[in-house]
Amino acid sequence: MVIKLYKILYYTILKIINFFVFNLLNFLKFFDLYFSSLKNFYIHLAYGYIEKNKIYKSKKLATYIVEKNLAELDTATFLAPIFENSGDPELGKLLHKIQFYKKKINISLFNLSEHYAVYPEYFSKIGHFPYITFLAKAIRLNLVKKRKIFIYGPFTKYNKSLLELYSKLPEIKIINQTIDPKKFNIIKKNLGLSLDAMEYKNDILKLPNFLYLVNKQWEKTFKKKKILKFSKIDRIKKEKLLKNFGIDKKNNWYVVINVRENFYSKFSSLRNASFESYNKAISFIISKGGHVIRLGDKPLKKIKNNNKFIDLSTTNLQTDLIPFLIANCKFSIMTGSGPSIYSAVFNTPKLMTNWVPLAEVDGSKIDHILPKMLYRNGKIINFANRLKNPYATNTDLSYYKQLNVKVIENSEEDILNGVKEMYKIHVLNKKNRLSKNQKQIHKIFEDS
Repeated sequence: MVIKLYKILYYTILKIINFFVFNLLNFLKFFDLYFSSLKNFYIHLAYGYIEKNKIYKSKKLATYIVEKNLAELDTATFLAPIFENSGDPELGKLLHKIQFYKKKINISLFNLSEHYAVYPEYFSKIGHFPYITFLAKAIRLNLVKKRKIFIYGPFTKYNKSLLELYSKLPEIKIINQTIDPKKFNIIKKNLGLSLDAMEYKNDILKLPNFLYLVNKQWEKTFKKKKILKFSKIDRIKKEKLLKNFGIDKKNNWYVVINVRENFYSKFSSLRNASFESYNKAISFIISKGGHVIRLGDKPLKKIKNNNKFIDLSTTNLQTDLIPFLIANCKFSIMTGSGPSIYSAVFNTPKLMTNWVPLAEVDGSKIDHILPKMLYRNGKIINFANRLKNPYATNTDLSYYKQLNVKVIENSEEDILNGVKEMYKIHVLNKKNRLSKNQKQIHKIFEDS
């Protein structure tokens, strides 16, 4: 009798506790408050709904529990670049894959329509927006499963010229209607286009590898066909602006230069370079009758005794002109910074200077590369080894210091010789014969 009373009391107290806990959980859920320490109670409540034949409520709560627990994975995937830049790219790739599958689960849970979401917080940047090009190519080539790219507003935050240019692509859909902020947040988290890693067939690739494979397949399928075209009105407008700088597109030629300079010290400083080392190359181009148009964030001192060096950072026209300038230049001189991607977008030749790391090149067959040189214990690290870990994908200078690796920038003569070669091929239209060493390096790149 005493035992029975004890049991009745025990289960009564348990029911009262469960009643208060479950009501507390429902109250917290109403205000979207989730405490992982109460995870077991949430799960118990979800199964409790099934016992009461409340299947819809059970599924809704299960969705909520999964969503909140998957959100904890964001921290791990956000840290993926740390592993990639410290000699463990495979772990970084695995974390990106986890993020990819997490998004797939959420897309199913929230019944979202499959598409790539582009939004201003990330893609208003002039160097980020053009990556949409390669996704549109991948869709057309059936290399990815999603079939549409949705561009969300507010549209005033995007570059007007770029938005107009890309809105003509059949893969693009402009979303004009207002979306509930809570739903839009879910869309951004699970459908937002990421530039860290990209889906490619049944794999997840880092962005440079994705770009290389998409461009390779595009050239194989469509040859030199360009996916983007400027309207006649836009072309005339841009050509008129060029004339204001003394460049008549029909009679003059020009080269675009962009150097990621040393005031970028906090992030990926390994990609920085000194602009002074480009002076001889600039003088050579001008001596041959060409103009040099500089893109940058801060004005430079004007190069003496010539008016053919145009520093666009001193104007408010730079962001509007970048795509057109690179699409129509004879070639560009770039480092690893935002504008570099436009040469791949418009298939114009590029001299990639002070480039690092070698396994993350966004160029094509018509481009030339001058990498920074790496030395360890006084000996140069060869190209074959630089395409392997720990050098292949690292962009962090501190990690090289830890490995006792010295990084050397291109010299003035290196850059000048590279520009002379580009001039010979793309201005004089002369064939370039590869040296034995260049052929060997080409083979190493192809095999890697």
